[in-house]
Amino acid sequence: MVAQFDPSHHPQQPVEHPPLDDRRTAEDAKSLIHALGLVSRNLPLPPDLVDAVSAIYSDAAAAIGGSTGVEGGGGGSEERPLVDKGLVEHRKPGLDLLAEFEDALTREWPNCKSGHNLAESREKRLQSQVQHRISELEGQ
Repeated sequence: MVAQFDPSHHPQQPVEHPPLDDRRTAEDAKSLIHALGLVSRNLPLPPDLVDAVSAIYSDAAAAIGGSTGVEGGGGGSEERPLVDKGLVEHRKPGLDLLAEFEDALTREWPNCKSGHNLAESREKRLQSQVQHRISELEGQ
């Protein structure tokens, strides 16, 4: 005998979806993670992702009660000058978060070594250790 499912004995319960804010927060997190992934690989961000990250940043600043760094209102046509390495650049206020990412990457980039440079320095270190050991053995 096989058990049969009888839907009349099991009334359907409504499926509860998370509140809209929770779903929005999850989507925002996914967008930010995707943007960070692209930025960390030094890839350009698609325009829709730039807009999504800018909206998240603007919404978060508005929710906290802060501003996006623009004086005189939130009109999208105003620009704020940023000074970096003696050069003046103009960036749109909604892109401040991405500008901060770019500035951080620019500052940290010289501190990073490429795979080729790391392999080269490792090879030099090994050669130096071999030469040092040979000179020790010859001195005995």
